[in-house]
Parts: sequence; C-alpha cells; structure tokens
Amino acid sequence: MSAPIAVAIAVVYGFWRYIAAGLIASSLLLMLGLHTIINVEVSMIFRMVAGGIIALFGHSVPVILLAGPAGTLAARIGLAETLQVSAWPLIIGAIPGMVFTILTVIPLIRILKRADSISSYHKKENAA
Repeated sequence: MSAPIAVAIAVVYGFWRYIAAGLIASSLLLMLGLHTIINVEVSMIFRMVAGGIIALFGHSVPVILLAGPAGTLAARIGLAETLQVSAWPLIIGAIPGMVFTILTVIPLIRILKRADSISSYHKKENAA
C-alpha cells in the first residue's frame, strides 16, 4: 500500500516535500532499529525514481500511473545488485503490487487532495 500513497504524496505535495518526508521517515526507522541500511537504500531508490519521474514529466495520468511501477522496478534492480542475486525473481514478485499501484494511485490522489483542501480551509478559517 505504500507505493500508491507515496506517489500520491509526491503529486499532491511536490517532489521536495516528498523527499524530505522520506528522508525523515527513513532516518527515524533506521535509528529505531526497524530498518536496515538495505531497507533505506530500497526506499530511497523508489523515492528518487518515482518522485523524479513526477517532478520531471508532470502530473499527467500516464506519468502518474507509470511512476510507481518504475520506482518499484528500479528499487528491485538496486536490491538485486546489492545482494548480488538475479533481479527477475524480485521483479516478478513485485508485479501484483505494481498492478495494485496502477489501480489505486488516482483514487488516492483525489482523496489526498480533498483532505488537503479541507485542512487548508480549516487553517484559513482559524486564522481569521
């Protein structure tokens, strides 16, 4: 579930906020001992590729639909290189998640935009 949410965050809040939040999350998880450096590597490869695609090519539907699977593909290839194993089993195992990302990212973007607009409305209302 994290890939479609990650892509939605990158679309709604922008690349730099997405990367900053990812760096903070990865750092905290690493310091708490819940992630290893390999987990951080995989996460950052995904973030740089998926977020980078959105930052470079915009927010069109085809770009959004391909950003998550492209990030996942790159992260799996990076993991395979780190572990010195074949990438194919890792990629094949990720295909259901890639399909799930394609199917759910657009609805999640709509939900996140709505939540952000409601939050922004309440911030303006409380400031007045």
